[in-house]
Amino acid sequence: MKINIMLFALVILCGCTTPQSAMLKNKGNTINILVLGANEKETIYKFKQNESCSIMNLIFKMGKISPYIEMQDVRIIQENEEGNDTEIRIDIKEIMKAGDPQKDIPLKNGDRIVFHPRWIAN
Repeated sequence: MKINIMLFALVILCGCTTPQSAMLKNKGNTINILVLGANEKETIYKFKQNESCSIMNLIFKMGKISPYIEMQDVRIIQENEEGNDTEIRIDIKEIMKAGDPQKDIPLKNGDRIVFHPRWIAN
């Protein structure tokens, strides 16, 4: 079994638990958000430091979202102050429908957004 030494080093150096979170942890001037399940492959969306970075801004940046995604049960996984992952469940459909900035959720560097497939009945 081959091990990607550079990726392994990134995981060790930044204390990340997954290779994806290691790639997200940057020291530069961008905010990286990993989106899983919205498309055929995982995608990292980049925001500039001076750019608004919230769930609404992310949806606008993503553009078209598959109609087969469950928009009412989306998870944001964020690292808390202790370095542990916390999960926030949100209803993007309601947030976008209301268009209320007070209901929008700010995102931070290294956040992971997880979309789940919608079950379709016959």
